Amino acid sequence: MTETTARRPRRVDLIVVGGGAAGLLAAISAARTWQEQAAPPQSGSLNILILEKNDKIGRKILATGNGRCNLTNALAVPAAYHGDDPRFCRGALHRYDVSATLDFFLDLGLVCREEEDGRIYPVCQQAAAVVDLLTHEIERLHISIQTQQTVTSLAPVEPVFLGSQPLEKAPHWRLGLADGQILDATCVILATGGQASPNLGSDGSGYRLAQPLGHRLVEPLPALVQLTTAGRKTVSMSGIRVECGLTLVLGNQEIGRESGEVLFTDYGLSGIPVLQLSRTVSVSLQENSVEPLRIWLDLLPEWTEAAIEARIAHRISQNPALHLSDLLTGLVHRKIGGFIVRETLHANLDQPVRTLSPRQVKSLARTIKQLELTVTGTRDFSQAQVTAGGLDCRDFLPDCLESRLKPGLFAAGELLDIDGDCGGFNLQWAWSSGLLAGASAARLLTRLRS
Repeated sequence: MTETTARRPRRVDLIVVGGGAAGLLAAISAARTWQEQAAPPQSGSLNILILEKNDKIGRKILATGNGRCNLTNALAVPAAYHGDDPRFCRGALHRYDVSATLDFFLDLGLVCREEEDGRIYPVCQQAAAVVDLLTHEIERLHISIQTQQTVTSLAPVEPVFLGSQPLEKAPHWRLGLADGQILDATCVILATGGQASPNLGSDGSGYRLAQPLGHRLVEPLPALVQLTTAGRKTVSMSGIRVECGLTLVLGNQEIGRESGEVLFTDYGLSGIPVLQLSRTVSVSLQENSVEPLRIWLDLLPEWTEAAIEARIAHRISQNPALHLSDLLTGLVHRKIGGFIVRETLHANLDQPVRTLSPRQVKSLARTIKQLELTVTGTRDFSQAQVTAGGLDCRDFLPDCLESRLKPGLFAAGELLDIDGDCGGFNLQWAWSSGLLAGASAARLLTRLRS
């Protein structure tokens, strides 16, 4: 073998960079589309290769839903998604909606059920079953996989011209891998994920491949992540869970509202409603570093402030010798009650309640309805479930997810500037966009071969 032959790149029809949810669905969709409706009889099979940097595919799928895989959500409509242009997601979500996703997985053998808040899980309660079934389908379709492969470069190869005519009309991509391999492909689908959970492989590598090609980047920020608060005020309440209402306030303007179970931690707050507000926090702190960002917790949302005030006054009249440390016991958790008394009254907890004035009682009731904490930020990408931001959607066609800048290049999943609410919405975007990108790539390859 000559040196020139040894260095000749391996040629593939379609390379999918990333073996997560979007990448696996993209590869399967491309193969099925080619077989079922696209391929001319004489054109043969489609050569598809998945490149995955981890030692196995689907690692992030395995981590979803605490290992149960929150596959999708019955309420996954475009209004549940965010980004600089959230309307972009309609192209994929309308073509491959929740019903289509469930049909896809049922065809593979996965039976699912809907639980609270529209969350849909496999009946078997195993994320591993989802990955296994996808793996079986990939094997059935003869799709190749290379794991532990990092793509270090991606560039279009300029066509060779004979006079004014290119010898090859198809786009041509060249990929360099960290182990020295060079691969050529007609089409490439980037499905590398964003920056959330870098320990599972999402480290922003897709941005570094796309930006040199002219693709713009909306700054990635952590989303669906815990909030940090000032002054370590939550340390004394760490580990306590409470059902409450949450209001996020920037300056004097309300910018977010949620309700549900909140977990106090030593760094701040966690829980589903907190995660839901985290995207707004990330974006607000990025855009505004002057006005204070606060969160108000309504610890008794079913009670009015007047009713709480009356209940506290009644307790004082019943037992005026009661210590302040016990005044709010039964209304809120004892540790939360102690925190509220200290924060509101700045008084000794051993002090008898008979010393309180009506104004102080009113202040305690107000704090229960509006416990205020200053939000300093979010935890980092290592704790985040999803990335807000990503490749600018304006550079892609919403009806096929092909690049407007570089023909033959597609993107899917969290890599794009689309992120959803908590509860299966982001996996649905991965499934939908992966299915669309794969089908679109297969149709392009059909046109190029015909």
